[in-house]
Amino acid sequence: MRTWVWTLLLLGIAVALAVFAREHAGNMVIVAPPYRIETSLAFAVTTLVVLFFVIYALLRLAGWTLGVGARMRAWREQRELVREHERLELGWVNLLQGHYVKAEQGFDQVAAVTRATERRVLARLSSARAAHAMKQYARADAALAAANTAAKDQPTLALAAACTSADILLAQGRPAEALAVLEPVRQGGARHVHVQRLLLRIYLALPDWSEALRLARGLARHQAADMDLGPTIELAAASGLRTASDEAARRTFWKSLKASERTMPEVALAAADVFADDAPMVRKVLQEALDRQLDARLLTAYSQCSVDEARIRLERAEGWLKQHPQHAELLRVLGSLCLRRQLWGPATTYLQRSLQFRDDPRTHALLGSLYDRLDQPEAATRHWRLATAAVVGLTVLDRDGALPAADTLGDPARLSAETFDLDEPVEPEAVAPPPAAIAAPEALDDYEVGAADAPPRLGDLEDAPLPGGPAGGMTDEPDAPGPGQGAR
Repeated sequence: MRTWVWTLLLLGIAVALAVFAREHAGNMVIVAPPYRIETSLAFAVTTLVVLFFVIYALLRLAGWTLGVGARMRAWREQRELVREHERLELGWVNLLQGHYVKAEQGFDQVAAVTRATERRVLARLSSARAAHAMKQYARADAALAAANTAAKDQPTLALAAACTSADILLAQGRPAEALAVLEPVRQGGARHVHVQRLLLRIYLALPDWSEALRLARGLARHQAADMDLGPTIELAAASGLRTASDEAARRTFWKSLKASERTMPEVALAAADVFADDAPMVRKVLQEALDRQLDARLLTAYSQCSVDEARIRLERAEGWLKQHPQHAELLRVLGSLCLRRQLWGPATTYLQRSLQFRDDPRTHALLGSLYDRLDQPEAATRHWRLATAAVVGLTVLDRDGALPAADTLGDPARLSAETFDLDEPVEPEAVAPPPAAIAAPEALDDYEVGAADAPPRLGDLEDAPLPGGPAGGMTDEPDAPGPGQGAR
């Protein structure tokens, strides 16, 4: 459409010029002494127009000729760009396929021949990835150092090199070096989500629980992470409490936690451990956490208290039971608290109800202790056996029944004579005399010889010591209890 418009426009201009030349016929005289040129006006105008186009064409031709060098350089650069892109693409394909040697060689070739800083940095970082995958950490460090050096004058490339270096160093178990690489980026005020994630991983690996908690809070507040940061916040808060240097530091760290963080199970358990000397505070912390969630670990910690604390904790636990009447762990904890207060009836009721919902060895152990205090040894023994069997994974055997006969065919202690043929006679072997007979006294009197040949008398047998017993014969006195044995 544009071609037709221009064609019609040129035709219109030509027609207009022809009409103008016909209507204004005349001559034009150019006087340049000693020359005098006379021509028609139409010819003069036509000559000027043609001369303009000729000069324009000559100028364009001269410009094109002078620009041949620049165009050749651009063509070479384009060809190099295409080749380098192809090598980078092939290198990444090899890297993703697991051909790390080929990938590293391709990236090194690109880094060696390219004149573009962007592609050199990209090739070095990719080469470091390939070397790290092959556990060639020295080559990976060299590639990372070259990439950081090449990218130091360009902020965008410097950020990419720092993030990649920190990620690789962190994967190698060198969080301190990774933090040193990212420190300039952090001081520069970079708020990239990826940088914050890397810093969080670094502080968790160091560990620096205060910084890890701060970063996890920030990522969770902005919802910038693709994972649930609740467990990370819980771990950082609990570990920060446990690793605080002294009591004042623990109190300060505890006050810095949010209310929602204090009720997390791990945080509440850590607080119960580090503030174990402050029973009211421990009770308050555990109660607030249990109001939010009846966690089994929190319930177990809640049941571990003194007798004075048991009364207060028992009242609160009974309130939870109204909301969760079939909670086995809560019933077990109630039974344990009743045991501490020596409330045998409620303890029996709670523990037996707990067994109705869950067969727990700890509940059996508590019932065994309870029945032992109530002087019911058979019931206590039965529950202790059930608790032991549940812990070690054994079947509880009926003690009134008989055990099956043991299979001794594979017993290595069987006598070799059992394998002999019974029809073949067995020659008796000569028995060597005992050492006492060899080392006999030189002379025995008649009395000693007769005593040695005579059979033992009944009185002698009665006065003889029992095997393993005290010398001096039998006595009517009861045996004295030995070490570690009490009087029965």
